[in-house]
Amino acid sequence: MTVRIRTITIGVGQPHPLTFDAIARAAEMARELEQVYIAQGYEIQTLRISTRPLFSDLAPAKPEDIFAYTEQLQKWLSETGIAYLSLGPALADELTFPMEYIQSLPRILAHCPALNATAQIASAEFGLNAAAALPTAQVMLELSQMTPDGIGNMRFAMSANCPQYGAFFPAAFHPDTTWGFSVGLQSVTALQDAIHKSKETYPQPDTFLLHCVDDIQAFFETIGQSVENIAQEYAAKKHVEYYGLDLSPAPNGEESIAYAIEAMGLGAFGAAGSVAALAQITTAIKGAGTALKTCGYNGVFLPALEDAGVAARIADKTVSLQTLELLSTVCGSGLDTIPIAGNTTPEKIAAVLLDVAALSLKHRKPLSARLMPIPGKYDGELAVFDSPWLYPTPIVQL
Repeated sequence: MTVRIRTITIGVGQPHPLTFDAIARAAEMARELEQVYIAQGYEIQTLRISTRPLFSDLAPAKPEDIFAYTEQLQKWLSETGIAYLSLGPALADELTFPMEYIQSLPRILAHCPALNATAQIASAEFGLNAAAALPTAQVMLELSQMTPDGIGNMRFAMSANCPQYGAFFPAAFHPDTTWGFSVGLQSVTALQDAIHKSKETYPQPDTFLLHCVDDIQAFFETIGQSVENIAQEYAAKKHVEYYGLDLSPAPNGEESIAYAIEAMGLGAFGAAGSVAALAQITTAIKGAGTALKTCGYNGVFLPALEDAGVAARIADKTVSLQTLELLSTVCGSGLDTIPIAGNTTPEKIAAVLLDVAALSLKHRKPLSARLMPIPGKYDGELAVFDSPWLYPTPIVQL
């Protein structure tokens, strides 16, 4: 059974401004955990650090002072060998949030390649701040111009209702003054194996859909329990918190959630039957979450640029932006790594962000929108990156 750990994410128990010692301690904890899991036969893809919301801790600092601080953070991250740190969300769902902080994000993220952030424009507590959608869209467009091929938008997203203590970026953030960690899986291939095994037992589509939730849930409970046992033992030994496991089966290229969904036998990903298939997997993941300590999205990711199957269905026009918005009602993360034309207007992007935020509020679930304006690319052309993690994907029409 192929199950890998996509991320070990350390929550820093210190408010901004952080010290070098805090970064060094987090890096040491991440590497200790990495070795613990490697010793048990796991492959670890990334080590990450999650922090409290930057702008909340540093307010009312000026953007120039915040930029100088983030440059220092980047220097310390380079020295400690950590490639990913989340600055937390700009909490723009609050009507009084200073929009100039959102406007400072392109400069911060373009010059500091380890840093990640989001702009939260909706939450159950405050509702939807529609005025924050356009500045957030403008960040995406500016980042696309300030980083090669628009790659900076891999580290920025609009978020809505995204929970604390999550493992996955860019939405992860850590609200406390306690130290701890969370773990995120990469288990799509194993999920597909579990689906095939369940289909062997229940070959008829109607019978399979009736019983597959229990089988998939049992699969997630089995792989999750092993990861959790190791985490809890380490947490007790080191006197830190274990915040939980994000069971979301993050895909990676040919390890495709779209192909896993198609293995359920209801047709092509994106066509009729996809909502039902995706809902069954999501129900199974949520069910497993009752037996394990979970955190973050704990759902299904559909990242276009990171999933060969999603990219293929965009190419054959089975999947559109509207399809992905529909699937967001039953999946985990919303619109993820969606390449769009570089000349898209900020108003059109803002309208999409408002749609995703509204879905989040309506369905009371965490959603985000990581849209990728690609400079010089237009609808129907192929977005290609010099990265082993990103799959060639057609530009999606908004």
